[in-house]
Amino acid sequence: MGRMIQWESLLERDAILLLEFSSGIKSFREQPERVVYYAGQKQHEYYPDFEITQIGDSVIHLEVKPLAQIKTRKISEKFAHIANHYDHLGRRFLVLTDDRIRRQPLLSNLNRLQYFNRPGYQVESLSDKYKLQFGKDIPIPLAAVIDELGEPCVMTLLAYGILSCNLEQKLASSSLISWVKEDGDASILL
Repeated sequence: MGRMIQWESLLERDAILLLEFSSGIKSFREQPERVVYYAGQKQHEYYPDFEITQIGDSVIHLEVKPLAQIKTRKISEKFAHIANHYDHLGRRFLVLTDDRIRRQPLLSNLNRLQYFNRPGYQVESLSDKYKLQFGKDIPIPLAAVIDELGEPCVMTLLAYGILSCNLEQKLASSSLISWVKEDGDASILL
């Protein structure tokens, strides 16, 4: 997203990986605003963990919590009130739990690709150079692409979303890799 995002827990850090690698997310920011909501007659305030702006400009406020916490009565009731507040305003709100954030092998794949997702890398020149060598519409096994381009190049192109594969499956030599079409895939990994 172009800047260092602050996080308050390791779970939030892992959620940031999902946000960073979601091509359907245009931007996100941490603790975007103070939200005032009511539980009965009592006023409370709340700061969502993240605000996500999707490619189509719709906005979602996101809370990151361990599932065990969400299952407690007190926290469950709190977030039910917060969700009702957002619903009343016609805004989107989502609670994302560790079982969704830390699903494997997706998280391991993203951690691997994160190393290659560096700001300022000139991926366009790599993309233009190698698109001519491979068919744009036919998926190719990862091993064949690595043999031709080298692992750092392929992983960089995957990290930047120029190449794609099913990251919900363990990256392996047989993983099918394809070029992302001009209009992109606009996926969200949440």
